[in-house]
Amino acid sequence: MRSRGLATKIFLILSLVGIGGPGLEALAADISFETGLGYDYLSQAYFLDSIAVEGSDTVLADWELRSIYLNDLKTHLGVSWTPSAPGLMELRSSYEQTRDYLRLNLAADVRHKSGKNRFDASGELEWRDRFRGDNGFGDSYLRAYLRTKFRRQLTGSIAGVVQIRTENVSFRDLSEQSYDYHRIGAKFGLEKSFDNFSFAGLNLFVSTRRVPDSSSLTYLTTGIEGLFFGSLPTGELDLSLRLEEKTYSYSNEYDDYRRLELLARNRHQLGRDWLAKQEIDLEASLYRKESLVSLDYVRLGLALLAGIETGNLSLAIGPDLELLDEKQDGLTTGEDYLEAGLRVDLDYFDTGVVFGSIQSILGRRNLSFENDLQTNFTFQRLDLLAEIRIISVLNLSILGSAEWEWHSQGQGRTALYLISTGLTYSF
Repeated sequence: MRSRGLATKIFLILSLVGIGGPGLEALAADISFETGLGYDYLSQAYFLDSIAVEGSDTVLADWELRSIYLNDLKTHLGVSWTPSAPGLMELRSSYEQTRDYLRLNLAADVRHKSGKNRFDASGELEWRDRFRGDNGFGDSYLRAYLRTKFRRQLTGSIAGVVQIRTENVSFRDLSEQSYDYHRIGAKFGLEKSFDNFSFAGLNLFVSTRRVPDSSSLTYLTTGIEGLFFGSLPTGELDLSLRLEEKTYSYSNEYDDYRRLELLARNRHQLGRDWLAKQEIDLEASLYRKESLVSLDYVRLGLALLAGIETGNLSLAIGPDLELLDEKQDGLTTGEDYLEAGLRVDLDYFDTGVVFGSIQSILGRRNLSFENDLQTNFTFQRLDLLAEIRIISVLNLSILGSAEWEWHSQGQGRTALYLISTGLTYSF
């Protein structure tokens, strides 16, 4: 109960920053509030599968995913303040509570433009606390994050960019899994704009994480990344490429690696009502030294869809393939597989009213090596994302994901679920 009272006091203080005083009446018109209810259910098994795919550069990927593991209702209250000059600054604070957790958040965005120069900054201060039950890995912490971006126009369509990001996390209770850490990184690059809102960027980046209580978790990563978004006369093309090298501070080199990531999506209009979609997702990692858990691998995904688009609705159907190839050694057989399925994408978009997307894949994963722990299986995956404006001040958001597996060799059926919903009233 004491934690709940403290959280409420902090929220009120954050909400009133810059609002009190003689200018209260003048600022009142620039204040907006929102309140809402939500429900979250996220399965632990689902998260373990997601971590492998996510490929995050921080050991706290596990914590970030599991920290929102809930099977409960949540309440939310937020306030935002914008100064009289719109678009230059915004302050936001929020209070969220579930049966076991409290979360307070204070965020700010600042923008400034002068001649050929533009400066953007965003920061966030988050406090999360478990006030009921045992405090576990990542349950209670204080997190501070800051991102700055300086952009200077070099020519009519080319700009130079410098970005700096920093993050600091302090846990209430340290353990073998939750260590305080500090991360800082920088990017240096060029951006180019084209006609029809097309855009390209190329960056060199460097980032380091320092963990005072565990030198084995301290690393340095460097690399290059590029992206392109093209709004073409007959469709859209989205490309992203990232090449990085990560080196940990301790000397055994088993976790040091080089990684390549490529994602390409193309949407092509075929006449008035027909469309085609192609996707390529490639990931490859090469470790400096191999171990039982550090094997070189290549993962390739490919989707080829075609369908119809009429009004606000589009439907596309086609094959979805994925291949994993791990390097084998004398002690391990790897988890190589070929996955093939039929994918269906259904999208509906009505500006300012409804956005909905459903993706379904029914397929089969065949492993190169079956054993008592891994077998071939048939799967059904279903993903749902929707934003619905019920009335002008009432919005409903839905995020859902489910996966069913039917394994061979008598291992039975498994099911994984993710559900997150929110009903928000703004005034």
